[in-house]
Amino acid sequence: MGLLDDLRKQSTALKQSQEEDAAKQAELQAIYKAKIHPAMTTIYTHINELIEHLNFVKPTIKAPYTLTASGIKRNLTQGGYKISTDSSEEMKQIILIFHCTDEENIEFEVDNGKNIEKHIEYMQRYKLQFTSQKYRDDTHEISFAKFNLESKVKVTILIEGDMQNSCIHFKFNNFQGLGLLKREVQAEQITEDFLDEMGKYLIRESHDFMKLDLSNHDRQRLQQKVRREALRRKMEVLELERKQRALEAEQKNKKSLFGFMDKPGNKK
Repeated sequence: MGLLDDLRKQSTALKQSQEEDAAKQAELQAIYKAKIHPAMTTIYTHINELIEHLNFVKPTIKAPYTLTASGIKRNLTQGGYKISTDSSEEMKQIILIFHCTDEENIEFEVDNGKNIEKHIEYMQRYKLQFTSQKYRDDTHEISFAKFNLESKVKVTILIEGDMQNSCIHFKFNNFQGLGLLKREVQAEQITEDFLDEMGKYLIRESHDFMKLDLSNHDRQRLQQKVRREALRRKMEVLELERKQRALEAEQKNKKSLFGFMDKPGNKK
């Protein structure tokens, strides 16, 4: 095959691949417009109306948080909801932001340089606002610190439409305690019951919303993974026992050899 024939073959394969990719993207785009965008719009409409009422009525909603690395806890009051979206034509992102606060700051003291850094890393990781005053010992090493921590947690809820996987991602940051929780749902799951359960979760009347609904396929994969891990651990134990027996046999042989050489009449 000549150079030109080889290039023709490569060009044909590349064009075919590009056409297949374009067709796949067009199909995903159509699915998104037909299913995901309407579901995202429904979610946005529901949350928007919900927070309008919450911002007007201002119900007292308490949320427990562990605000320091040493485990200091505070019940904070939730409020001040704001919602935004990227587009009304092809909605791919909904962002809900509010804060959980308390008027009284937390003042605490920490000894030991490493412990101080652990507390600072904890507060910075979760973007908590604080001030600190550090003290040095006779060797000029930081050995003591006083902290003033603002009792305020920013909660961000990100809802994303995923065109490539034709699903919707829910990401709750700093809601159920500090940290991130994720859940993936299909457009068909966005029903009135689903939205009602989500609303109850937002006002902390329910705690089950972010529990994953495992499909039969996912459940089978998880069970297979558990079985593989169990088999791997069993093989490791058997291998360890084999090595232990081999070591004991080797030590026994050495003792027998040394005992034989130490008997009267044997050469040393």
